[in-house]
Amino acid sequence: MYAFGLTLVTILGLVSCAGDGGTEMATSSTAAPAGGNVAESTTTAATEATEAVTTAPTSTSTSDAPAVDEERVVLTDRLAVLPVDGGVYLLGNSMFATGVDVDALQAGIPERDVRFNYYDGHYTSLWYLIAEAALGPSEERPELVVWGFRPRYAMIPAFRQNRPNSTDLFEFPDPDFERLTGNSVENGDFITGPIAGFADSFIPLTTDSFADSGLAQLVVIWRPVNVAQGTPDPDEERFVTDALAYFDAASIPYIDFFHDDRLGLDMYGKGDHYNAAGMAFVTETLNERVRELLDL
Repeated sequence: MYAFGLTLVTILGLVSCAGDGGTEMATSSTAAPAGGNVAESTTTAATEATEAVTTAPTSTSTSDAPAVDEERVVLTDRLAVLPVDGGVYLLGNSMFATGVDVDALQAGIPERDVRFNYYDGHYTSLWYLIAEAALGPSEERPELVVWGFRPRYAMIPAFRQNRPNSTDLFEFPDPDFERLTGNSVENGDFITGPIAGFADSFIPLTTDSFADSGLAQLVVIWRPVNVAQGTPDPDEERFVTDALAYFDAASIPYIDFFHDDRLGLDMYGKGDHYNAAGMAFVTETLNERVRELLDL
């Protein structure tokens, strides 16, 4: 059982600054440059979540893709940036936006189409929904999906924007989603909720969802500024320790920036977000890891 130092009252006090790390604006989702192409911005509305959904076909576009249930919800067409066969697909929020130079990453991996699906101000509940209903059953099969989390927000599964947004766009009846986002509390522009340990977070569910769908993945564990300042939170450290043990046991590749002392305080801009030096370091590290995983 976790003896959490971060109380719900503390979390409520952090919501306005999106985790002590610079505000992640509660705006409609937008797509960032991907491989030199700028995807169109998308706006979302709660009513879109009630639209009829399609069902997955009995076969996919690649022969080695796993068969999917005919009744599985398929919301791939709601993605701001669509995946492509054999590409590298980045999924994330402002941590990726300030941490990864997508054009530089594409230049470092010219053998693959690199795409970044940027959902500003979104968190682990959305990554899970997209894994389950959009990327998992997609006919287009990226060779590698790169996603990640900050432990502070992964510890609050219900954390999300309190307005029509992409979480609504991808939400569908799912018992795990309902279980982890229950008992939520509205607090201004955000919805928060109880703190959970790793086992009761969206991280293992998302990891398993990608694995069950036959999609290779690389998980990025971000290093928040308080760690660079030498004041790590014990509960965040425990969460990351449990995550690393889980990934190692399941042979899930990851990049552990959380414990990487090379990402120093001089590489941060506003809050948890990185400056140009931080972006260069993260991009180079990601480039090396992706090339290693894809045997390039």
